[in-house]
Amino acid sequence: MALGRYARPLLLSSVVAGLLLWLGWQRLVPFNLAIGGDLVIGESGEQFALMYDQPYLEHVHAPEPATVDLTTAETYRWTQPESTIDVPYLNGSAHVIRLSLAPPSVPQTPFLLQANGAAIRTDLPPGQRTLHMFAPDSADGGLTLELQAPIYNASPDPRLLGVVLYRLQAQPLSHTWFMPWVAWLDLLVLVLVVGFGAALAGLAPLTAAGAILVTSSGLSVLLATVRTVITIDTGQLRTISLACLLVAGLGRWLAERRQNPEIALVAGMTALGLALRLIGIRHPQTNFSDLLLNVNNLASVGSGDLLFTEGLPCAAGAGRSPYPPGPYLITQPLSLFLPASINRGILIQVVGAVADALVIPLLWWLIDRTRDERTPARAALWAASLYLAPLAMLRAMVIGEWSNVLGQAIAMPILAWLGLWLANNQPRTWQPALIAGLTIAALQHSGTMLSLGLWGVALAGCLAWQKQWQVLGRLVVVGTSAVVLAVGLYYSNFLGDPTLANNGVICPAPRPFDQKLWGVVWNDLIALDGRVPAWFWLVGLGGAFSLRQGLSRLATPIWAWLATFVLSLSSLLWSEQTVRWWLFILPALALSGGVGLATLAQRGRFGRATATASSLFIIAASLALWTRFIIEYRTGAFVP
Repeated sequence: MALGRYARPLLLSSVVAGLLLWLGWQRLVPFNLAIGGDLVIGESGEQFALMYDQPYLEHVHAPEPATVDLTTAETYRWTQPESTIDVPYLNGSAHVIRLSLAPPSVPQTPFLLQANGAAIRTDLPPGQRTLHMFAPDSADGGLTLELQAPIYNASPDPRLLGVVLYRLQAQPLSHTWFMPWVAWLDLLVLVLVVGFGAALAGLAPLTAAGAILVTSSGLSVLLATVRTVITIDTGQLRTISLACLLVAGLGRWLAERRQNPEIALVAGMTALGLALRLIGIRHPQTNFSDLLLNVNNLASVGSGDLLFTEGLPCAAGAGRSPYPPGPYLITQPLSLFLPASINRGILIQVVGAVADALVIPLLWWLIDRTRDERTPARAALWAASLYLAPLAMLRAMVIGEWSNVLGQAIAMPILAWLGLWLANNQPRTWQPALIAGLTIAALQHSGTMLSLGLWGVALAGCLAWQKQWQVLGRLVVVGTSAVVLAVGLYYSNFLGDPTLANNGVICPAPRPFDQKLWGVVWNDLIALDGRVPAWFWLVGLGGAFSLRQGLSRLATPIWAWLATFVLSLSSLLWSEQTVRWWLFILPALALSGGVGLATLAQRGRFGRATATASSLFIIAASLALWTRFIIEYRTGAFVP
């Protein structure tokens, strides 16, 4: 690969990128932090206190009150005797600080507050109050508050307590040009990696330079508007980008070795997809949502416990349900090779993100493996691009649904293999391995198992309609064997378990079926930020009608895959929620949509322009909505 022709465009765009990043920091941005989280009203009318303050606090206790009720006016945190509030790379300016706090119920509490080195000492009487203080500017624009108070003994509470914190406000005073060198270099490395990755993927020099300019422009806008959303994670962003550059480099090596330039482009998309999936791993919601549940289950698997149950909400029937251990059995061997100091939550997140990013090359390989002379050129690349940033998957990662994500990603190769096996009438010698693979997929997550079962039902119906009795018989043997094994190996352990009953939980009266169905259609399909928005369905279903001409051997399995959405709606007859179809359906829409876009692109200049615009719109809209989710999480505005 001749990189010389990239030197000048990348150099010039890098200079402009560095200037844009620096300019983004020059706007003065106030900072407000509700310590303990702001109260917001959720979709069901419940109140939530979000932990978006966590990244800024050191040596403080958990948010309180533990149970939020309608009478709660504010959330708060107890400090330890020595605590820190650290806001990195905020402004090149001095600040006026307003800190709302309350000392313990003692006559006087000696209190020391230091802000960027300036200090005040005071004796605080009981009661909530607001301290005002001048904080001088710092070289890197950071704001660091150090708090010291005597140990307060609130027996029987065993914690070391200091004071209660409610809210921090920092208002910049006067503008000063400044350069936060460390953070600036971190972000500059990120945008340079984007350019080098584009070059390794085989994109044109001007396209690679344009990628640098687009990335740096977006970061500059975020720095000027919601600065701390970026600055809290600059080091992590740099590390993620460098790790993903290795993926692009590996793809370039394979492409040259196999003399197939598409491999480099797919590797570049995989690297970008992996980066997008990893960016959100420090989001506050992932810190207290299902991630902690997964960490505990991973630890339990390490000690030999494999039988898990989890409580169901009223929408899913209340009571408890078996919780398959598959994701933890996959992840546990990796944890054995890591030091004990490694955060197991980070391990689960990274494994899930990597597994789902690998679906991108899987979709490319599946079309490339089954294509014939009628398959449109670059159909595999179009399909891979549609899975680059699927909104439902990114949102699932942001809110901590890592067992769903990992279970789905592990099931996808098995599903693809089964589809190829049936479509190509491959030897029966693979049948035992397929049964084992489907059993493993069924033990990843209950939602994945149900979706696979619905796919099997839909595929059986299609095969019966087409009178492909031999293929139908093979499907029945494989599917039935996998179900029997999954039930026998795991789910049979819970037969007759009294803890799985409703246990007297009183739930609201069920809504009429038409209301529940309309809720799914509106919230998940029509809404701009729906799980699988209408534009993705439009491309996917439109492409499905071209499968007979473009990917005939997989047309029936893909149509059955798409039909699982309709079958999943049947659960609304007895439940308040559907089977979790939104993650399962995404690869099918990408496959059919990729073939459809490739077919459209072959129909002249207008067709190419329409296909390109459709693909770019899906990616850009997903990224814009996902960026909004990030901002809302970081600023406490997200409503679960």
